[in-house]
Amino acid sequence: EGNSGFLRRRSRSTVENPVVDWSRVGNGEEGTSVNPWWYVVMGATGLAFVLGIACWLRSRIRYVIGRSSLRVICLGVTLRRIPFTDIERASTPKRESGWTTTESWRNTWSPDHRELVVHRRTGWRRRVLITPKHRYAFRAELRTALEKAGQSMGAEEDEVAVVNQDSGKALESDGVCD
Repeated sequence: EGNSGFLRRRSRSTVENPVVDWSRVGNGEEGTSVNPWWYVVMGATGLAFVLGIACWLRSRIRYVIGRSSLRVICLGVTLRRIPFTDIERASTPKRESGWTTTESWRNTWSPDHRELVVHRRTGWRRRVLITPKHRYAFRAELRTALEKAGQSMGAEEDEVAVVNQDSGKALESDGVCD
């Protein structure tokens, strides 16, 4: 009888069913209103989640030099394709150029000494900012690919390009050939 009495007392408890009827919550009935801070906490949590995904996706952006174009890819999906026929030159960014006229495809939060501007011949935003890991090697590979495609890229007097000896393969921003 000790066990059955224990179960009987527990079943007579005054605790209500913990299951919430969500159809009644927040509709003005007594005892069913939601604390306004709940919305603040849930909004902040959602915002933090979205910003975290955006930061992670930004770090997955890569730059690939193909046979006929420069591609900006993220997780294998081409986000931007610039044909070699549209590329005028590539240079380091000048600080006086406005950020509103530059299309930015950065893949890092610290772009110092990684920024490379690809100047296009046509389009509304003619400057495309990319941040390959080794910008001078990437620029040399881009120049080589343009020459193979029959295009020429304007020379910059203020830059010294480091020539990559393994020419002929497409170079990604992390120095990985594909």
